[in-house]
Amino acid sequence: MNTNKIILARGEVTGHSHAVDSRFARTIETTHDNCCALLERTGDDEILVEHEEHNPTPLPKAKRVRVRIVAMYDYLTGLIERVRD
Repeated sequence: MNTNKIILARGEVTGHSHAVDSRFARTIETTHDNCCALLERTGDDEILVEHEEHNPTPLPKAKRVRVRIVAMYDYLTGLIERVRD
């Protein structure tokens, strides 16, 4: 992956990250708690969210895309927590 990344989320345990290549998008805004970012496409290329442990995930083909860091819901315990990897 390109070293010029926009980090959307970083794992507290492993240090792995969900990131997009900054050649294809730029950050317009983030929330104070960094759980949401607004990205703007900088060209016609597809924007992929990349992670070390799974295949890239394409973002919708829009000029601006809002990305949210979601919590994990455990159906067995009923607990909601931020995902940590």
